[in-house]
Amino acid sequence: MASWTSIPNSSLETGAPARSVDALAFRDNPIAIAEGATGAPGISGAVINIGVYDIGSVISASKVTSGTVNPGSNVSGSTLRLAGISSVSDGSSPLVSIYGSGISGTWQCVGYSYDDGTYRRHSLTLWKRIA
Repeated sequence: MASWTSIPNSSLETGAPARSVDALAFRDNPIAIAEGATGAPGISGAVINIGVYDIGSVISASKVTSGTVNPGSNVSGSTLRLAGISSVSDGSSPLVSIYGSGISGTWQCVGYSYDDGTYRRHSLTLWKRIA
């Protein structure tokens, strides 16, 4: 664990090189803050525990209604199904496997999505819940 080192303003001079002890603190202090070292300032609100379907969460899913969705576009979760890539033992191309039913909320496309509406051609991409 890195140690927090306070650097008094009087140790720093405009236009002058940093002392080695201060340069080490500049290097180690961000690590000490992240690790919560004694004396280091705390980071409030930086660590957020987001549940699987909470706003801000990200899922891997396929849109199962026909059409194209470009990055940044929003869709209803009812048009999405959780999805993953399945390997195929016969050496053919991997498959997109779709699971379950619609999902609550509004989701923003993080990648690119295409579906021809037949459940035979669909793409898998990331979606971020925004509402």
